[in-house]
Amino acid sequence: MTPLADLALRKATQYLQLLQTLAHLNVQLAQKAAQLVQMTLPAGLALQKAMQFLQHLQTLAHLNAQLAQMAAQLAQIALLADLALQKAM
Repeated sequence: MTPLADLALRKATQYLQLLQTLAHLNVQLAQKAAQLVQMTLPAGLALQKAMQFLQHLQTLAHLNAQLAQMAAQLAQIALLADLALQKAM
């Protein structure tokens, strides 16, 4: 083999080794990315559930406010009924 062919063969071998290393690193990177996705999915789901819970709390607070208004109106009606009853006597 000529020195030039020998050099070309060595360089090609080095290049293939680098490609093999790069492919291995790409596999590791893909595995790490998959792990990251698996770790963030529960966090995303937890955030979604927390947002739903907050919406339910908001709805509950709104309903409680409406209930308080209705209780105040009922108290006014009871007072008026009591006054009417007192005047009727």
